[in-house]
Amino acid sequence: MVDMNEQENQENMALIGKSIDDLKNMVRKGTSPYHVVAEAAEQLRAAGFKELPWVEMGGQEWELKKGGAYFVAPFRTSLMAFRIDEGFNAGQSLRMVSAHVDSPGLRIKAKAEYPYKSYQRVNTEVYGGAINHTWMDRPLGMAGIVAIRQSGSLTPRIYYLDCQRPIFIIPNLSIHMNREINKGTEFNPQVDLIPVGGIGIDDLAKEAFFTNFLAEEINRAEAAGTKAVNDQPMAVQAGDIISYDCGLYVIQEGLVCGMHQEMLAAPRLDNLTSVQAGLTALIDGHRSGGINLLALFDHEEIGSRSKSGGAGNILPLTLERIYHALGYSRSDYLRAIAGGFLLSADTAHAVNPNHPEKYDPTTGIGLGEGVAIKCAAKQSYAGDAETWALLQNLADRDDIPCRLTYIRSDIPGGSTLGPILSSALPMRSADIGVPMLAMHSAVETIGCRDQYYLERFLKVFFTSEERLI
Repeated sequence: MVDMNEQENQENMALIGKSIDDLKNMVRKGTSPYHVVAEAAEQLRAAGFKELPWVEMGGQEWELKKGGAYFVAPFRTSLMAFRIDEGFNAGQSLRMVSAHVDSPGLRIKAKAEYPYKSYQRVNTEVYGGAINHTWMDRPLGMAGIVAIRQSGSLTPRIYYLDCQRPIFIIPNLSIHMNREINKGTEFNPQVDLIPVGGIGIDDLAKEAFFTNFLAEEINRAEAAGTKAVNDQPMAVQAGDIISYDCGLYVIQEGLVCGMHQEMLAAPRLDNLTSVQAGLTALIDGHRSGGINLLALFDHEEIGSRSKSGGAGNILPLTLERIYHALGYSRSDYLRAIAGGFLLSADTAHAVNPNHPEKYDPTTGIGLGEGVAIKCAAKQSYAGDAETWALLQNLADRDDIPCRLTYIRSDIPGGSTLGPILSSALPMRSADIGVPMLAMHSAVETIGCRDQYYLERFLKVFFTSEERLI
């Protein structure tokens, strides 16, 4: 006979395993911001969410109904998904979770060909606050979109490309050529971070080798039948390619590691941990009344100031359109904002045991300690004592490990979507996330249980029938 505690532990391990499998799937498919949003949309469609147009043709308005679930994906790298509960009325609560789909790394510039001798190199720029040396000597793939000329149309065909194989590598200078390398090296991004993608080219191929490669990759993917988000077969010539937005990514799937399989090491965990947890919570979360919304933004790693970033008006406009489509007034919408609640979900700094001196001495959090409620008096993270207490109570009631954490007072730290969104949408707000080692490295590490705890926390946030105000 199985002991009840043992049975409960086995059930929890199965739930943690599913949570990690879902995250590993998102890491595998979410190789660019475009692909993250495409995968999010695919999960939502499979769960019965209906896609709405961002730009209505012929003046058509959104048609929304109570009990419905919807999403809209403006500009390809942002997504707003929401569920209108059956018993919704204008006086009931609006609850939102935000996360970002971009990660630090390398993006390929236009006119990328940058050969030297026999080496096929491409010109890149660093995106966000990447830890540059972690990108050296790793096999790198490439993913993004390619804009292709369509005969007789000003509008290009947009092709989602993911090479799904190692292509580039950024070689370190050997220790024989740089005897000081182990004392710390400052990398010049225009010199040291230029990836090599091939060797042995002739003079005739130097001018267009990368554009030719893009066309070959698209045709290879089409021949293999890997349509993914591309719905029409096509044959492409290099001359058909007008522009592209592609970045490099580390060829590594999420790897569960540790003596007891308690950690996950993977690329882009900042912030795919929050993206996947938010999706799962929204899909599974129901209340008797209210609106639950997940907002996924691009460009958080470079300041959020873009049409698809959190500092733009994309979320306020979406919310106003929802209330208008449901037949409510602007006054109803403004009251909903005043009574709303926003959780900004983004990863937190876990204490690195090799450098504990870099972390707050009383509130530093480690892997496996649960969900971090991120605090800062200077409001680099959203929240206040009343909000933090409410969230702590919510977590305690459902036995979810959760604790407040701060950055050291003599280290500036970073910022999140929380303060940006809460300043535009004045409502109760807080920043939470999974503790992480090596944030912004090419490969980051989290505790497996913490991902499950975040997923549970967001689900409780979306499903609690009590007013959170």
